[in-house]
Amino acid sequence: MQSENNYYKESGVIGLRGWATMITAGALGTIVLGGIYGYAILYVPSVYLRIIITAFLGGLTGALVVFSGEFGNIRNKWACRVYGLVFGLFAVYFGWISWIFAYSNQETLALMPAEILDILQYLSKQGIWSLHGMTPRGIELYIVWGIEAAMIAGLSLFVAWAFSESDPFCEPCNAWATGIHVVTSQEPINDPIELKKRLEQGNIAILNSLNRIDSESEPHTSIVIRHCNTCNESNYLTVNAVTTNLDKDGKEIKVSKPILKNLRITTEQFKIIKDHS
Repeated sequence: MQSENNYYKESGVIGLRGWATMITAGALGTIVLGGIYGYAILYVPSVYLRIIITAFLGGLTGALVVFSGEFGNIRNKWACRVYGLVFGLFAVYFGWISWIFAYSNQETLALMPAEILDILQYLSKQGIWSLHGMTPRGIELYIVWGIEAAMIAGLSLFVAWAFSESDPFCEPCNAWATGIHVVTSQEPINDPIELKKRLEQGNIAILNSLNRIDSESEPHTSIVIRHCNTCNESNYLTVNAVTTNLDKDGKEIKVSKPILKNLRITTEQFKIIKDHS
């Protein structure tokens, strides 16, 4: 069996464009999102809506990191995940600045962490909201604030973590391999391990021996090739085993399990698959 070098592996490059994009988008994005969040949390009357808004802040911050990583051509998923956590914490920080400013009727703009902590300590003694006749104070309020911060930073990290597995990148062209060729509704694979072994050995023609099936609701195989649209030299093959399940409402949900992912193939091998499909 050929080594793992036959699969796409990110270079780990961040680059000047990546740093500039991530820092700029992260700073501006968390300022804007945190600013909106602070006012929304103060003026939205429903506690349950506030929880949803808090979750949205964390998710949007993580999505901002993912977008910035793609736009900045960052080929380092661990850097994106760290950014997800860091910018999640920044979103919490700017959210508190905004909330304090709104809560004080635009009279107090606390920018330094020490100032923010002093204000929160003061507010924790008197309480700032009530639920079902109960007004959290002291340690109870600190716990609520801690959960809020953990939710924002945690969801930002989660989204950045989940979506940082990027598409292949063409290093010679300095661009993502955005081209895609899909072949669906091929018969299911009886021996995925053997298929993977033969594909790694270069026997691409085996895919052309698969027969098409009439319905995508039946278990089937999908073939996906990511390729560079500029040089046509960077081509990566993914083969998925697809099954269909039913949710609680009886709707079909397709479940895709990779047999192999992003195997490097030559232009000639790509042409063999493309001509047959």
